[in-house]
Amino acid sequence: PQTPVSPSIAIAEYYFIGGDDKEYGPYNLEQMQKLYSQKRLNDKSMVKKDGGGFQPASNLKELISPSLQTPISPAPSQSPQVTATPYATGQAHVPQQAQKPGKVQAIAIMTLVGGILATLQSIFWLLYMMIAGLATLGIACICAPVPIYQLVAGIICIIQGSKMLGANPNLAYEKAKTTGILQIICIISCDFINLILGILVLVFLTDPQVRVSMRLPQK
Repeated sequence: PQTPVSPSIAIAEYYFIGGDDKEYGPYNLEQMQKLYSQKRLNDKSMVKKDGGGFQPASNLKELISPSLQTPISPAPSQSPQVTATPYATGQAHVPQQAQKPGKVQAIAIMTLVGGILATLQSIFWLLYMMIAGLATLGIACICAPVPIYQLVAGIICIIQGSKMLGANPNLAYEKAKTTGILQIICIISCDFINLILGILVLVFLTDPQVRVSMRLPQK
């Protein structure tokens, strides 16, 4: 025999956050189960029910439990139409016309810009020490590791920032925390710009919607 569905679940209204950082809904349980079965939603998709707070879809067992049968529901209310698009297994739903959320785009830009500034500043200091260090070779040898670190960190950030802005950014975004830390450490060469950019990157990475868009694990 079929397991009955609680009336409160049957008439519940659901909303979810798409990859474009926009809210979609309302949807009834049948529509949400269909999106889930089509892999357009997954366990990490941010969903809210009946005006509650957003939470990972894995917390709402009725969306995925095979024992719950779809009830006969009243006529669905008018809801935004989402173009069906093929998604790989495990991917969160992202509308075809979606653009990267603002904070996600900002992380890529701050990484790239920070890398360029760090590289230019380190080259300036290395050239200065090569000229002035002829008379103070000992001081130049002691101070050289600082701009060398800044140069290496800048190059890494340029590479990763460029990948984040490319066609397949997901792997680069997995290293966003590392590049953010590298930017912060550039303070040893008095690079205050990269210190600020690195802190902003780490702060943006704590946003649940940013982590969903980046396909990063939820904390």
